[in-house]
Amino acid sequence: MAKKKKHRKQKNQANLNPSAASSSREHKDIDTEEPAGHGVLPNPSLHSENKKKGKEKEVLPVLTEEKKKKDLTQYQPLYRAALKGDWRSARHFFDLHSDAVTAEITSTSATALHVAVGAGHATPFVEKLVELMPLEALTLRDNDGRTALCFAGISGNTKAAEILVRKNPDLPNLHNHWRQIPLGYAAKYGHKETLLYLLSVTNNSLFSGMYGVWFLNHLIVTGFHDVALHLVEQHPGLASYREQKKDDPKCKAKVNDGNGDDDELSSLTPLYCLAARPSAFASGTHLTFWQQLFYAYIHVEIKNSNILPITHGILDPNPNSLHVFNWHQFLQGIKLKIDAITQLVPWIKRIHDRKLKHMQTLQPVKCICAELKGLDNTMMSLVKEEILEAARSGTYEVVRECLQSLPYSIWLTDDDGRNVLHLAILHRQVKVFNLIYQISSFKNFILVHTDKSDNNLFHLAGRLAPPPQLNFVSGAVLQMQRELQWFKEVEKHIQPYYRIKKNKDAKQPKEVFTEEHGDLVKEGEVWMKDTSTSCMVVATLIATIMFTAAFTVPGGNNSDQGVPIFLQASSFMIFVISDAVGFFFSITSVLMFLSILTSRYAEEDFLYSLPKRLIIGLTTLFISIASMMIAYGATLFIVLSTKITWIVAPVTLLSCVPLGLFGLLPFLLLLELILNTYGPSIFHKQSEDIIH
Repeated sequence: MAKKKKHRKQKNQANLNPSAASSSREHKDIDTEEPAGHGVLPNPSLHSENKKKGKEKEVLPVLTEEKKKKDLTQYQPLYRAALKGDWRSARHFFDLHSDAVTAEITSTSATALHVAVGAGHATPFVEKLVELMPLEALTLRDNDGRTALCFAGISGNTKAAEILVRKNPDLPNLHNHWRQIPLGYAAKYGHKETLLYLLSVTNNSLFSGMYGVWFLNHLIVTGFHDVALHLVEQHPGLASYREQKKDDPKCKAKVNDGNGDDDELSSLTPLYCLAARPSAFASGTHLTFWQQLFYAYIHVEIKNSNILPITHGILDPNPNSLHVFNWHQFLQGIKLKIDAITQLVPWIKRIHDRKLKHMQTLQPVKCICAELKGLDNTMMSLVKEEILEAARSGTYEVVRECLQSLPYSIWLTDDDGRNVLHLAILHRQVKVFNLIYQISSFKNFILVHTDKSDNNLFHLAGRLAPPPQLNFVSGAVLQMQRELQWFKEVEKHIQPYYRIKKNKDAKQPKEVFTEEHGDLVKEGEVWMKDTSTSCMVVATLIATIMFTAAFTVPGGNNSDQGVPIFLQASSFMIFVISDAVGFFFSITSVLMFLSILTSRYAEEDFLYSLPKRLIIGLTTLFISIASMMIAYGATLFIVLSTKITWIVAPVTLLSCVPLGLFGLLPFLLLLELILNTYGPSIFHKQSEDIIH
């Protein structure tokens, strides 16, 4: 009983004195933290005191848990009020229970302030609640050591963050049990407005070391590349911190949210995170023809890396020359008008913003690689994983910048002995492979390099492409054609001896290609036969209709001479010409599809022979369908024009429907076939710069 009374007395004293309660909670948090790697050391005096009171430790947890359950039930009205932002109900509860202002009202030891901020409330609930709380009470933490400002970062509650920091400016610099500060939560959960505000009130010294790497990686992953650029320029040492942290005692500390989800980002470098995100660069973005056209000519300029908004105006270089025509001001005015139009047209603005994002992503890469440029060749391991990951992912910009900063990094290999070109071919990253055109005669040494299985570049070109790259083109036929294009292109660069050289499995490159692509050849054969059969049925029907229509002309024939009655009408000549064109082209289409059905379907046939036949067959089929619709429209006009003069317009519109459907369905396949077979090659020189 004496122990129970003593415990109640301590609890009441804590309720009467919020600052003492805050202090006791802080001691409790410190004592219950994990001692190794979580940023806070245990209190030895508390440890020895707890050791002396071993018997009390056996009893107190049970009583504390029962008391806690009772308290949580008591605080349910306050919890609901904080969740809804109902200040009137909360104020009434505080009048009845004065200790509730700083009390723990959830099972995770969160206070009413934590709940209200996490629910997105700011005024008047958070503002008035902060006025009631003492200064030190704003540092109260939940079970994971998170303050209310951490909850503002998680929920993106910028207004609440401003209210909290206004009263206690030290809050942005307090971390939880896992070395996480409020700014890190805003970055992790993608709240840019809150991130920018917390960045302006957080101590810059916190961004050094491993936490700075973690924070920078999250900025990259969430797409805040302008903020990442700002951080890289302010703390350039983050680029090469991976080598330094081997001897850093802080490297044992983990930076995560308590669930272990962020350990991976702590162990990666910013350059690796950029290399693993090809979609953030121009090389990894797929644009349509019109988007590419506007993308190339839209002017985008990054004034500076300052992430705060800057107002730019037109400055007259010579303000005294009022009567002289100012070309600079004239050109600036045109530029502003173009920029205004760009901002007004939504789809153009999207292209502009995408290009700006790509440029902002490229700038941190340039800054990091510029720092690495000063390192000697013995430090190439700093970019080993980064450049190899960029080659796998197809992040051409990262590979290019790394090779320009450290040219000898092209010799770096992974655990299987594969360098940048090996990985580019294996993963079918065409833009990375095209760097071969920017390598001097040294490429002859690189091309003969083999991996640990004695596979040279030609062997790897014979391997089947990964599914994401294979599915980049539609249909098994086009996929097989693309694989053959890769195989033939690599063959051009390989020396004759290495074209027949065997690997450790005693297989030549062509044997590897045949074995790997056997299933794809069968799929292509089935697809070609099914497509040809379907199209040939349609072409045969059109040929039959056109042949019949030639002998049953509209209006009939003259009974005396057998001459068509409407022979002199211009619409009749249109009917005759379209009927003849439709008949001849449908017959041609039937013959093309028949040749496809009787093909031998060898591997080489998928490169030009089969696609060429399919192109001719689909083109002639489209022309025959168009001719049939024209002949049908001319027939209706001949028969009905004398009595129904308005028939021309609806007949013309209706005849466009099947042509439009053909354009939306088979014509897209036809266009893709033409571009892949006769269009510009995907293999070409991308720049005049020599990288090695």
